[in-house]
Amino acid sequence: MNRVWVVLTSALTFTVAALVLITALGNEARAALGAKASSADDDNRALGFAKSATVTVNSLVADESTKNKQKIRQFRNASGDIYAVTWTGHLDEKALPQLLGAYAGDYAKSQQQNPPKQAVIPFRKVITKTVVVEFWNMRKMVLGKAYVPKLLPEGVKPEQISTH
Repeated sequence: MNRVWVVLTSALTFTVAALVLITALGNEARAALGAKASSADDDNRALGFAKSATVTVNSLVADESTKNKQKIRQFRNASGDIYAVTWTGHLDEKALPQLLGAYAGDYAKSQQQNPPKQAVIPFRKVITKTVVVEFWNMRKMVLGKAYVPKLLPEGVKPEQISTH
């Protein structure tokens, strides 16, 4: 019982800290989602990542950045607007608001209204009016994806935006 309480308390503390950070950063963060692809360099500097490649995943172009065993992909359209980001590996608490950018506040509000009911959830999908954020928490691997439905290029389905 005590161990369960510690896990739940830790998860709640992290969630509250993340929400406070997201709210505090708001639109002042130099974020990628919804911005021009040139903001990827700002994200990399802020998060300590280095751009490693431009890749094509399921016919979609993404700028890929890495740090240790972590990977971030920022998917961009022909105009250079970033419509989706994916990540592999545990990101620190400032990474998600940085990657969500102008959409971080909407996500934080949704998290406050609908907090996770468990400490560890294998899959969670948060749908707001402006952004969709998905998390997979598998044994020894954490994956995530965020996208703005109204920015998806014509013919692109959310299933095509891959973390692999």
